[in-house]
Amino acid sequence: MEYNPLPDHEPGTTDPEKSKQLLQQANKMNYEIKFLYATDDPLSVAGKNEIVKGLEAGGFKATPVATTVAQLSTVRADPNADINVRSAGWCSDWPSGSSWIPPVLQSTNLKAEGLGSNYAAFSEPEVDKQIDKIQTMDIKDQPGAWNDLDQLALTKYFPLFVTGYYGAAMMRGSNINGFEDDTVFSMPTWKDIWLTQS
Repeated sequence: MEYNPLPDHEPGTTDPEKSKQLLQQANKMNYEIKFLYATDDPLSVAGKNEIVKGLEAGGFKATPVATTVAQLSTVRADPNADINVRSAGWCSDWPSGSSWIPPVLQSTNLKAEGLGSNYAAFSEPEVDKQIDKIQTMDIKDQPGAWNDLDQLALTKYFPLFVTGYYGAAMMRGSNINGFEDDTVFSMPTWKDIWLTQS
């Protein structure tokens, strides 16, 4: 079941004035956002410039932290890195909440294990207890339970937020039919493709 963690906000849009209002209410104007970008990737540099504009328009202090493509994932995974926003994308290994909810939302031992995929260092006993419970449920009952837990974690605690929307541009010939973008893999839907003979 789909849900919007911010019911008063349309996904994919920004509201700088509302952002400033919320920051003022919290007495956090110019709250510093430190995020990574890769100096050797022109798209990352261009994206960084837009992110800075957007954050500053919303009342934040934007502090981009330079790294390289080769080092980005290493720095992002370091719990001691001087950043407070870590952006990542991940496609599900299989169609189950068990493939990504535990790694992303279950508590981790930072000293022993580091962040793993829990880039927010999110740790809530209520969520951990539900993860353990769902993993022992009958497989047919798990999808709904994972969805309920996802909604609980992202609306009650809000440990994650969207930092960008990705798109895929793919060309095809005029005789190729059934060509769609698989939004999980950003690749063509190979199983649906068929050809028209000229």
